[in-house]
Amino acid sequence: MNFDGSQIVIGRGAQAEVLSYYGCAYKVYQPSYPAEWISFEMQQQQAVNKAGISPVRYYATDDPHVIKMDLIEGDTLEKRVREGFQSGFELMAEAFRKVHAADIDGINMPRFIETAGMGLDDESKNVIFPIIERLSKKMQECICHLDMHFLNMMVSKEAADCVIIDWINARIAPAVFDYARSYVIIEESAKELLDQYMKAIKQDLFTAGISDEDFSDALTVCRVMRKCENQENDSIIIKLAETDDELCGIGYVHYTSWQEAYRGIVCDRYLDTMTVEATTARARQFPENTLVAKDKDKVVGFAVYSKSRDEDLPDAGEVDAIYVLSEYYGKKIGYRLMNEACSRLSEYNTIFLWVFEKNERAIRFYHKLGFEFDGSKKEWNLGTPVTIVRMVRSRK
Repeated sequence: MNFDGSQIVIGRGAQAEVLSYYGCAYKVYQPSYPAEWISFEMQQQQAVNKAGISPVRYYATDDPHVIKMDLIEGDTLEKRVREGFQSGFELMAEAFRKVHAADIDGINMPRFIETAGMGLDDESKNVIFPIIERLSKKMQECICHLDMHFLNMMVSKEAADCVIIDWINARIAPAVFDYARSYVIIEESAKELLDQYMKAIKQDLFTAGISDEDFSDALTVCRVMRKCENQENDSIIIKLAETDDELCGIGYVHYTSWQEAYRGIVCDRYLDTMTVEATTARARQFPENTLVAKDKDKVVGFAVYSKSRDEDLPDAGEVDAIYVLSEYYGKKIGYRLMNEACSRLSEYNTIFLWVFEKNERAIRFYHKLGFEFDGSKKEWNLGTPVTIVRMVRSRK
């Protein structure tokens, strides 16, 4: 399928990018992605359309690696939460209830027990299948999304309506596995939010007759499966930036990360003036001491490190920048980039960085790595004044 150049990239994943084009969305897969998997994804979408739990329809095109889709107006719930929306987990709990209440009669969708062992070794299968069999006999089965998190939920500006996307993992299963799968995903990417998640779903677990033992067993299944998935997806390499293609990738990640992470922190006027061309030019101008995270040929994150530029910390190392595309959150790429940057600054007893004062997600991440505020602040004028604060980690 040919586009006329007016398409806009509105999403990008490991295997496909999503374009906005003349009022529709188009999911464009890499040529190496198996066509039968794309066909299965269309089949899954048709199933949830029939069940009445997704209004988004998929349409075949003249290219087997391109799907046309209804365009969803709104933002991901992840973005809305970063901007201050307080009821993310309540909205997720409501989404679970809607999905689990759908009628499965006549729905063409695989059962969880039929596909759960894919890619697992015999030892792992011996762990998970007795649990799945026990819980499947004990509990009523329903449609489970099995990848429910804030990046797979689109909300309107008023956060009144929610559209769940990416149904390829959906299966017919006891609801406990849906709740447990999301727990494991949150556990990997934002462990400190687990109490909020459990509070939001507590009553639904009770209503469904899910005991603590049942939930614990389902967590075991989901952790085993997730570990296998992460091993399969561990194609990420960390290296120094060397080629112009890598510098172009850095420019894209820099631009996209600011758009994704800083709405609500930096004024929209400033973000709207940014361009990929400008961030790419900057990457080319300052290529030294830059690490890239690559998924095959695609740059998905980067970090820049240097000797201190702060006069009051002359004998220290500095992490100047670290960014990862949001669709790669939860894969420990930020940790790997930071660890590699710090190892290259190992001659210094002190390493520091600057972060937006309101960037709570990043601050939590840095705290986990041992960085603490040292009281230093600066003000940047990015359309409106924004405060940055310094965080320091010193060798004991």
